[in-house]
Amino acid sequence: MPKRTQARAHEASAAIARFVGQQQAVASNVWVLVADRARARLFEFASSGQKLVEIACFDNPEARIHGIARDRLPRVNESSGGIRHAIEPRTTMMEKSVDRFARSLIDELENGRTQQRYDQLILVAPPRFRGALHRHVDKPLKNCISAEISRDLTTWPVERIFEQLQPRPTT
Repeated sequence: MPKRTQARAHEASAAIARFVGQQQAVASNVWVLVADRARARLFEFASSGQKLVEIACFDNPEARIHGIARDRLPRVNESSGGIRHAIEPRTTMMEKSVDRFARSLIDELENGRTQQRYDQLILVAPPRFRGALHRHVDKPLKNCISAEISRDLTTWPVERIFEQLQPRPTT
């Protein structure tokens, strides 16, 4: 594993250890969003901090469709003559779908934050989707993010996700 990746993994593990420890010491609420472009699962640490409880599941069925069907590309007329050219869109339908899904997840997290349902948030998502999420995060929500993990764990069982959130011994 490259040193930079090891350092990031160690930082995330240390941050998670701090917040799991705080969870046990103080009655703070920690939410964990495990997401990719097609699916998201929202967890909460149980009051004991010893297990994760799934509190919501979100689906983006458009992301599962390969080659989202689209109408014929828009056309533009040439300035002289009768030639018409197709215009390629700046963003694909898939990118728009992923962006809408990320926005809906951030809205859900923002609702939870304003209702004070959690104090800290851990984001677990592949790097590209984390970028889509970050495009919609405002400052108050950003301040709640205590750790981020660059992995796709959406299909993993809850127990294995919990194991990934546990601090790893340093060597």
